[in-house]
Amino acid sequence: MKLGVASDLHLNFLKPTKQVAFLNKVDKEKYDALLLPGDISDANGLMLSLNLLDTLNIPVYFVLGNHDFYHASIEFIRLKAIECCKASKNLIYLSDSKDTDYLDKYVVPIIGHDGWYDGGFGDYKKSRFELNDFNLIGEFIGKDKWQRFELMENLALEGTFHLQRHLEELLLRKKFLKHIIILTHVPPFEECCVTRYNENPEHSIPFYCSKVIGETIKEYSDANKDVEFNVFCGHTHREWSGGITDNLTVHVSNAEYGFPKIKTIEVDI
Repeated sequence: MKLGVASDLHLNFLKPTKQVAFLNKVDKEKYDALLLPGDISDANGLMLSLNLLDTLNIPVYFVLGNHDFYHASIEFIRLKAIECCKASKNLIYLSDSKDTDYLDKYVVPIIGHDGWYDGGFGDYKKSRFELNDFNLIGEFIGKDKWQRFELMENLALEGTFHLQRHLEELLLRKKFLKHIIILTHVPPFEECCVTRYNENPEHSIPFYCSKVIGETIKEYSDANKDVEFNVFCGHTHREWSGGITDNLTVHVSNAEYGFPKIKTIEVDI
């Protein structure tokens, strides 16, 4: 099974001609499906970007990242993404999958959620790190440091509960399951969170990692050693790939504004 993985595309940084060129590049690879772990665009360009991706005529599994909500609210953009998928045959917004019936359609199950950084690693209390999120995403605007922390935790927990439910149902119904693919935007383990802020990583890591989601994924992978778990994420723009345990591997995508990248993954089914 040939999969294309492309996180942090930031298609809003591309002129229309370069967006089309990227789609042509993807089309030539003849992927069985495309996986997008968030930061596809920003709120102003997201629906246009999703409609363009829909023209590939292959399944496009995606979650949303923090940049996708810039200049709007999380609630509003999630609703718009859901509407967009309802009018599409190819787009699958994994955070919206309220039931798990769709899992039976695919040999390699793909699940996921936007997730969020949760301040679980590093030193949030002492950190003076500021993200554009706090001024550009509706839910964060006007909140103080500890109100932000509460919101961060709640968003990450929302992703955790979603993944828990899907993993429970999936592992119950799939007796001979070999692989599970999970998409989430933020790296879920400290060791795979490599950022460009190396001088004071304890101040930046609270905003680049999701501890609670990592704990949930590891709990299920530890309890199902005969199943291979592959997690695809982005957010840091720094490539990292490695095993957390023998059956749990994390892949963080490299990214650069204005130069979208795609990586080919072969899954043995």
